[in-house]
Amino acid sequence: MPKGVRFARRCDTPGRQAVNLFEGFGSFLTAAVALAGIVGVIVLLGRALRLTSFARPLRTARTLTVKETLALDSRRRLHLIQHGGKSVLLLTGGENDVVVGWIDADPPA
Repeated sequence: MPKGVRFARRCDTPGRQAVNLFEGFGSFLTAAVALAGIVGVIVLLGRALRLTSFARPLRTARTLTVKETLALDSRRRLHLIQHGGKSVLLLTGGENDVVVGWIDADPPA
């Protein structure tokens, strides 16, 4: 009998060897445990990062908003942009973009 040949049970049929059904199970179990361990480490790191300064800050209210856009022709547009309490008119689409002017949010009384 050659070295390294293992039999799971006695096989009476000549030329046919018995197959050990659990021979590959150990490597499958090892791979499954390793995968579960890696996923567990990733989940724990994610939770730990949420508690530290590496977490993304919660989105606060936006301070820069596009209030309105008006198409003047096929190329140029007039945009009303608001930042905080002020608004600005921008003319875009020509050879260069132009700030038309700033508009205060509170009109004078």
